Amino acid sequence: MQGVNGSKVCVRFEGFELDLRAGELRPVDGQNGGKAIRLAEQPFLILTMLVERAGQVVTREEIRKRLWPNPKGNSLCVLDNDGLPCGMPVPWAG
Repeated sequence: MQGVNGSKVCVRFEGFELDLRAGELRPVDGQNGGKAIRLAEQPFLILTMLVERAGQVVTREEIRKRLWPNPKGNSLCVLDNDGLPCGMPVPWAG
């Protein structure tokens, strides 16, 4: 499905349809009773990133930058044991 400016609104893959405007994932083959699943923000961003880059490798660093941007440089990026960031405000910055 196309939006007003020609951008895609829904993307289909592997029996699902991702609604980029509503942030919903819908089965197209009757799974889950055909009900849409409202995705939380971070899973939606990751899935959108993977759909945009279908067939390409998406690195952990690219995902980190998309999920936890640091535009002002006022956070310290600390990684947990799984390599996932947990932002810690730096009071003296910014």
